[in-house]
Amino acid sequence: MCYSHYPANYPRVLGGKVMLGYTMNDLDNMTRAIDVAYKYVSTPDDLKGLEQANEFLQGLWAEGYFDNA
Repeated sequence: MCYSHYPANYPRVLGGKVMLGYTMNDLDNMTRAIDVAYKYVSTPDDLKGLEQANEFLQGLWAEGYFDNA
């Protein structure tokens, strides 16, 4: 599979492990965006979805999928 037409942060293989290529700053930006969106969402399903997205990001961070750069 050729990744040339995918964005730079598209998942890539590094040392046999798939890395997302996002930095800790990216994680902070995404988490902040979820926090801001949470204030404006009113349906229970959407609120649950935002909570799940935040938990997913935190899980990826805990597993080492974010670069420390």
